[in-house]
Amino acid sequence: MNEPMGMLMAMMQPPADMEEEFQDWYDTEHIPERAAITGFLSAQRFVCLDGFPKYIAAYDLTHHGVLQEPEYQAVAGTNFSPWSKRILPRVHGQRRLEGPQIYPGSARYGDSGKPARCAIVRLRGMEPDSEASIVEGLRACFESHDDVLQIRIWRSNYHGDNSIICMVEGDISLDLKSFDYSPLGALRHHVDLANLYVEYWRRGVLTGVFK
Repeated sequence: MNEPMGMLMAMMQPPADMEEEFQDWYDTEHIPERAAITGFLSAQRFVCLDGFPKYIAAYDLTHHGVLQEPEYQAVAGTNFSPWSKRILPRVHGQRRLEGPQIYPGSARYGDSGKPARCAIVRLRGMEPDSEASIVEGLRACFESHDDVLQIRIWRSNYHGDNSIICMVEGDISLDLKSFDYSPLGALRHHVDLANLYVEYWRRGVLTGVFK
């Protein structure tokens, strides 16, 4: 069986007095640096319409193990650039999510059509054996809606934070308020984040890199 694709997602929001520098850093250094790494298939930024934090960067990976390989490690963690080391300690709401794609396993962003909106739903703190029930429940929550193009689901256990992340790609009418989480049963109480996003634009240019 082929190894499933991976995901890296970073959520954060800069203080108001660093907004311009934050965007310059992301657009001119951070995204291009990661997009150039072998195994990074896409790099896409989103801005929040409803929820916190304001920005997400999402990367499709050939497999989750890319994040342990020397090429990525050379620009991550203690090897962050000086600019990254200036920006990252100052942002709010910073969350890092990473892991294998557990459903459908090999889908990339936009595979079912260009999304106009994306929802990010995270469940947290579940028992490990609840994963199959969560996938079944999330599919029942979202896949029957006409405004949904595709959903993708990942497992993340970054620093022991056991989470399931679902990205719902949809058309312009996608609205989280219309979704019913009852198919998740008692697991719906583990939903701790449900935000709605659009792709990030700046100066008329869409920030995104696809291989």
